Amino acid sequence: MEGRRKDFEDLAVNLTSESLNSVDSLGYTLLEWATVFSTSHWPIDQFLIEKGAEIQTDEGLFRRNVFFIALKFLDPDKDGQTPSLAFHGVDIRGVNQSGDTALHLALYGGKGQTAKKILSQVKDYDVNATDSKGDTPLYLAIRLKREFVLIKKILARTNSESVNKHNEYGNTALHYAILNQSKAVVEELLKRMDVDVNVKNNDNHTALHFATFLEDFPIDWFRDILRKSTNVNAQDKEGHTALQTAILRMSKRAVKELLNHNSVDVNVKNGANKTALHFASLWNDIPLDLLRIILEKSTNVNAQDANGNTALQLAIVKKCEAMIKELVNHKDVNVNLKNNQNQTELHVASVWKNMSVDLFRKILEKSSDVNAQEIDGHTALHISIIYESKIILRKSTDVNVQEKDGHTPLHCAIIYNSEIAVNELL
Repeated sequence: MEGRRKDFEDLAVNLTSESLNSVDSLGYTLLEWATVFSTSHWPIDQFLIEKGAEIQTDEGLFRRNVFFIALKFLDPDKDGQTPSLAFHGVDIRGVNQSGDTALHLALYGGKGQTAKKILSQVKDYDVNATDSKGDTPLYLAIRLKREFVLIKKILARTNSESVNKHNEYGNTALHYAILNQSKAVVEELLKRMDVDVNVKNNDNHTALHFATFLEDFPIDWFRDILRKSTNVNAQDKEGHTALQTAILRMSKRAVKELLNHNSVDVNVKNGANKTALHFASLWNDIPLDLLRIILEKSTNVNAQDANGNTALQLAIVKKCEAMIKELVNHKDVNVNLKNNQNQTELHVASVWKNMSVDLFRKILEKSSDVNAQEIDGHTALHISIIYESKIILRKSTDVNVQEKDGHTPLHCAIIYNSEIAVNELL
């Protein structure tokens, strides 16, 4: 402490009168800061006054600035225990140069006791004011996880416009209450008829999107948000619906609740042309009951994404056997569609070295052209040899097909040192 004091005093000695009395970006002077942090052991304010620091405003504004500084920057443990936080005779309705009210500052600084005192002693205190970032006291209290009693007091005085107000990121108080998994706060917000669950943030996420981010959410308020949502298929910036987000997050309960809703559309495509079925194919241990509902509601099980991949192709890439089994046994599945690399399901399956023989055979049996060539000219046989798959031959397979470099499957077998393949092909 003595070292810090000496450093400060050495620095202050070189300050001009103008510097000592200048105002910072928040509108506070050095003397106002010093008044907050002065102690009997280190009276910084008296030291500055001796060096030429003066009160630059009227006494009332000086006291308010000292109060504002203490609210935000003083140790929260000193809440209610220091004269700096006493506001009798202080005009606490003003704002600092960042647009912060006393309540904003109390919330930022963790001064819950003082915040409650402001609300109880100043009955007409405006809790709906926003700071320069667009934050309301309600939003701040929830985002900063302040005590529920205080949040409830602020909410009770928050008007309909402010309760749905969003900050610079587009997030509302409800959005943050969900993200913070503040069960009591979410329930309190949803009790209000004027809380809008359909507000989108800058990423176009609604409250329903946010709810699907969580695995362990109370089912009652998830259903409440779902019931109040006017568009359960609303898409975020990437085109994801709440259902797609829930599948991506592997949130079983959210997926189940959404699939039980009559208006949820599994066929909506995101920005990459993926449907719910595409996302389901990426979930390795997706519950079969959920998968079957998605399949049943899908109008096109062969829908192709922006890369031309079907759900079956993605499931093969992810080696999701349960998904592959459901899809290859589906009456409408077409294994002959080509993606942007001209690959069919057979090409993709040939990469999987230890694929189930039964599943491979089913794809093989449904393939209309086992000699189809992908963009580099490889047939499924070429790929099987390159990736050392043991499922490499069928009578109708043409062993003489050349890829773009002129290599036949036998060339590939020799190049990749596959003795088994060489013996089979000769």
